Amino acid sequence: MQQVIQTGAGVRLVINGSVVGFATGFAYTRSTNTKELYVIDNPLPQEIFPTTYSVRGTLTGIRIRGQGGLDGYGIMDVSSIQSYFSFKYATIEIVDKASNETIATVQKAVFDSDSWTINARAPISFNASFKGIFVTNEKSGS
Repeated sequence: MQQVIQTGAGVRLVINGSVVGFATGFAYTRSTNTKELYVIDNPLPQEIFPTTYSVRGTLTGIRIRGQGGLDGYGIMDVSSIQSYFSFKYATIEIVDKASNETIATVQKAVFDSDSWTINARAPISFNASFKGIFVTNEKSGS
């Protein structure tokens, strides 16, 4: 079977079922934090076991005029006191354009910070950070 390298241009980002066309980058890190188990009189660990699992990531992109930034898309809606106290989880999917296969899904993501860059001769850009509960990929179903 021929293996094909996956490129960023060959995928689409979907958040809560909607394609995010303004995104220019996406990154996530999943960590399976571990701990060593030691026994008396042995300097080497007996075994290593997982303790916690975490997912963190960033979304970068450009601002579209009149859309309200990330608030307007409901991704990180903290545009009012009421919306701040009623935030919702997001589902983030990375979908292969050629096969329409979901190659990664971040479950129960919460965007918790965003920063914006405004330069005179460039599009307004943003960087938003999120935390998620778990990541699945195309291997998860097998």
